[in-house]
Amino acid sequence: MALMAFAFTLLGCAGTETTPTFPPPTGRVAVGAALEPFAGERLRAYAKTSGVPAFDLEVWSMADAIRAAEDGQIDVLVSGNSPPDGWFATPLGFEGIAIALNPGVDIRDLNVQQLRDIFSGLIQSWDELDGPALPIQLVIPPQGDDLRMAFERLVLTTGMVSKTAIVAPSPSATVSLLGELPGSIGLLPISYVPEGTHLVRVEGQSVSASSVNGGRYPLRFEVIATAPDEPPTVIRDWLVWIQAQDGS
Repeated sequence: MALMAFAFTLLGCAGTETTPTFPPPTGRVAVGAALEPFAGERLRAYAKTSGVPAFDLEVWSMADAIRAAEDGQIDVLVSGNSPPDGWFATPLGFEGIAIALNPGVDIRDLNVQQLRDIFSGLIQSWDELDGPALPIQLVIPPQGDDLRMAFERLVLTTGMVSKTAIVAPSPSATVSLLGELPGSIGLLPISYVPEGTHLVRVEGQSVSASSVNGGRYPLRFEVIATAPDEPPTVIRDWLVWIQAQDGS
């Protein structure tokens, strides 16, 4: 009987499938919606070479993320803005601001002054730029978004976005609105430009990783990792890996 019971136990064990388990995350990295494609792309590439990372990448508003970091709930912020005074900060590379149009707007080139006039509301129809007789519909990220703040610094300088603009909470929402709204124009991070998106050249330069990293494309901004204190090792290793890949 003892032998039979032992044999039954072995058969039962042989037929049992075990599910691999991973250790729980030990860190938290916050990123805004505009830079989630930038950070997510680099996190997926890092995981392929180094295994599943021991931290989570979470989408936050930057104002909330700063408060959470000060309270010790978030370890690192990935941001396109200057850090608070006294915070740890290290560069991660550059992100570009792609100018995307509804497919029905047959415009191929815009300069910075034209973009300033469009987004401030001074130019309100595409036929003012030798385009179709369509009213311009602005699509912009929300206030506090990394992409919007960088665009305001680089293009609008002291001006403000027209109050007629529609706010898109994420790059994917921007793409959807650009496909639906005739005459629309919006901003996308180059890390999130779906195939077939109608992009324009800015100051004669096409937006690409090469033109952004090489400094030729005028609408680019530096991305940093920042925190009240130096991040834990599991996150710091990822940041160092990014810098090695991007040449920061």
